[in-house]
Amino acid sequence: ASTISQTSYIDFTTGSTNPSSVAGRVFFDTTQKALSYFDIANNQVPIAMGQQLYTRVWNATGAQIDKGKVIAITGTSNNLPSAILARNIHSITSARPIGLAAENIPNGSEGLVLNNGILSGITLNTFANGDTLYLSDTVPGGYVSSTSSLSFTARTNEIGYVLQTGTTTGKLYVTINNEDS
Repeated sequence: ASTISQTSYIDFTTGSTNPSSVAGRVFFDTTQKALSYFDIANNQVPIAMGQQLYTRVWNATGAQIDKGKVIAITGTSNNLPSAILARNIHSITSARPIGLAAENIPNGSEGLVLNNGILSGITLNTFANGDTLYLSDTVPGGYVSSTSSLSFTARTNEIGYVLQTGTTTGKLYVTINNEDS
């Protein structure tokens, strides 16, 4: 059907697998246990409505931004916020982290940054469940599990909490909390 009218409710299938990704498709995500949809620009990331907050960004860094890297904004490109790998520098003018890349974002294209919610399928094998992660002061876009490893001049930029460790199965609850300048 091309339209839905005069209905009291819609029942979504809650089976064991998600449908194939098609831009604009609305479905019940069995992984996130939420009503979700596939974005029109990049339909690889299912967006769980009410559980995740994303920002669409443009990558003009000259290199791919990998999924799970901490992102900051430096201006605009192609009418979108211009994303870079965040760096932990104690300076009033330094770009502060806004979230984590929700997907690999090739250079010269747009992608999604998760500002708040659970990011799955990332490498978190050097951390423990429950660890609080902070923006690294030595690895752009990276994170550390202790503020004691940061240099004296670094900021305390909290990134989130490890929910599950693993090399490809890591889960992080992203909640950015930047130190006041």
